Amino acid sequence: MNAFDKYYDVIVIGAGPAGSSAAAVLARGGARVLLCDKENFPREKICGDCINPGCWRIFDELGVSEEIAAHAESIHGISIVGRSGKLINFSYDEERRNRTLNQLSKPKFVAIKRSALDQILLNQAIVDGASFSPATSIESVHQEKGPDNMWRIGLRTSDPDGLINIGCKVLIGADGRNSKVASLIRESKKSTIKRVEHSGKRIGIQFSVRRPSQLGPNVMMFFFENGYGGIVGVSPEAANIAMVIKRQEGLKAVEGRSEFIRRTIHSNGFMRETFSELRLIDKIRTAFPVDPRINHVSAPNIYLVGDACHTTEPFTGEGVFFAIADGVSRAAAIAKSFGLESKASIRLNPNPRLRDLTFSPLLRNIALAETLLRFGSNHRTIANLVVKSVLG
Repeated sequence: MNAFDKYYDVIVIGAGPAGSSAAAVLARGGARVLLCDKENFPREKICGDCINPGCWRIFDELGVSEEIAAHAESIHGISIVGRSGKLINFSYDEERRNRTLNQLSKPKFVAIKRSALDQILLNQAIVDGASFSPATSIESVHQEKGPDNMWRIGLRTSDPDGLINIGCKVLIGADGRNSKVASLIRESKKSTIKRVEHSGKRIGIQFSVRRPSQLGPNVMMFFFENGYGGIVGVSPEAANIAMVIKRQEGLKAVEGRSEFIRRTIHSNGFMRETFSELRLIDKIRTAFPVDPRINHVSAPNIYLVGDACHTTEPFTGEGVFFAIADGVSRAAAIAKSFGLESKASIRLNPNPRLRDLTFSPLLRNIALAETLLRFGSNHRTIANLVVKSVLG
């Protein structure tokens, strides 16, 4: 047997938005790319399911805008409900309010299930020439001796043969907030990785319900005693509910759904009166941790992208935007280092990352969040500017 069972220019671990976007850009430029994911697709993913309007220019570049628009629900604005029941509405695109999504040349603010979004991006990467290996996890990372600094990647697939060794020039870790690639790099004596994590231990909760008749075309954000959440329609029949909550409370979600909803969503008087009945149509999913985190890595030709590199405060709804922008910009730089042609021109704006320094402490301070919500209600011009700065 050769030193490697197979060889690729780039191996991408994780086929979410960051990984699939990076794989598409590199494969399109002519690189031999292997894209792996531990799950079989399509698969569900914990997410608020809202697409930041800044994503569309990247979707255009990847060639997936039309298909994503066909699977998405238009959002006309944001409604925010404080613990006191105070409601503020922000219209995102007033002149388009009475137009359907299919009539728009370029939709702006939309919701789409992550199972659908991720499958579309994955399909595009495959069309562009990337090889995809589902149900495949990374087991080891080892740098070969020699002038090329090749990496030997141990992958475990669903094949009965078990572990295989794949050689590559570049390894991209796009495997989420609990990145196995980052863990393996951390364990390597030849590599260094530094994790910066904001204080606080919160858990993400996500589930789908039958779309309430009271739910309009806005995404509704709401606060309660131990966290915050959002509800948005993802189809004519279904709505997605995602919450960020203290870990000890979130872990009780799977113990009793009715009691959990009573203690969280329905502890907000407005939400209890408006959405008195929430019918779950799938299981409750959890993710931990959800606090913003940054991984700094120093290893030759190994890169972390998307949530593996940086997670942002869920409230801002910028997770998918960061992921695809990070994946595309990193892939364009790698393609250039290979001497390959890449037309990708996305550059990740660092300013939204800095907003985490403000948003995260604010959202963990319930009294302060409530005070600012009242301030926004009385100073709508300032509040609208804040919303537009987040949405782009």
